[in-house]
Amino acid sequence: MHAVDGSLIDVNQMVVDNYGYTREELLKLEVEDFSADGYTNAQAGEYMMKALNGVPQDFEWLVRRKDGSTFDAEVVCDALKMSHLKVPRLLRWCAISQCRNVMRWRLPRVVIT
Repeated sequence: MHAVDGSLIDVNQMVVDNYGYTREELLKLEVEDFSADGYTNAQAGEYMMKALNGVPQDFEWLVRRKDGSTFDAEVVCDALKMSHLKVPRLLRWCAISQCRNVMRWRLPRVVIT
């Protein structure tokens, strides 16, 4: 779950297990910190802003685990209104993302020489 500014505000145990970070570590990181080279905070922010403006997003992302290994992920991002919270209006919206490791569904890549 991301705040409007893009910072992580919550992660579930599956993210902790798949990424290799503790929950506390993840909440201190930016998206770019657990993304492969070439994947930026700005790109993630564009997807999040579209979702927050009412256009759900479905895209692929290359995630880098704490140990440096990577996996292809399918990310689905949508807006969530938390009107029950007693916080300023701007903070009542967040982007919620579901990230699935798609490596096990993909066919192996074959290099032909």
